[in-house]
Amino acid sequence: MAAKLKRLEIVLDGRHAGLLRQDDHGRLSIIYDDGYKRGEGGPGASQMAALMRRVQSPAAARESAEHFAKAMAFNWVIYAPDGHAKNYSVLLRAQEAVPAPLYDISSVLPYPDRYDLRTMAMAMSVNGKYQNNLVTGGDWALLADKLLIDRELMSTWVRDIVVNAADAFADAIHDDAEWVSGLFVAAALVDNVATHAHRLSRFLDTAAPSARRPSRSAKPRPSDS
Repeated sequence: MAAKLKRLEIVLDGRHAGLLRQDDHGRLSIIYDDGYKRGEGGPGASQMAALMRRVQSPAAARESAEHFAKAMAFNWVIYAPDGHAKNYSVLLRAQEAVPAPLYDISSVLPYPDRYDLRTMAMAMSVNGKYQNNLVTGGDWALLADKLLIDRELMSTWVRDIVVNAADAFADAIHDDAEWVSGLFVAAALVDNVATHAHRLSRFLDTAAPSARRPSRSAKPRPSDS
């Protein structure tokens, strides 16, 4: 029996953003009317987390926010420029919606002669910053505020990814040694992730200002993430 394709309108920040589309496997994705990258007007992590809070229980929504936060941290560490909104999907399980596993992730680190890492940028910003080399620990803390995540938890997740990313790639290559161990790109990926993760780890020591409650008269500002 053929599955039905569901299309639902979705509105973000008071404007029509596009359609929610469910495919034959129950995966839900957003088809945007215009730019889907944050810099082109597409949603950022805080908007995606807010969407999940509308359709999930509080506990599940916290897990979704953690998923988005860790995905952004991973993309930051490996210099992955393609982590835009179209590369996040939602799986429907009966009446539940959960973020799909990450996919379509690519790193430019094996190709330092093709990309200028000093100016490489992500598709989604961390506290308004797109360039990998500009993001600090303070920016991750402020992103945590927008995702309604504890700052210390965010710091722990980011540091854990920074410390373990290169070893995780090395383990994956070892597990599939027959296919990839002899490829130049595999060795270059591990070596360069290790080098740049160590360098980025120094940026995490820059703290953010203490979180403050907005005054009643303060006007809301548009999200940067």
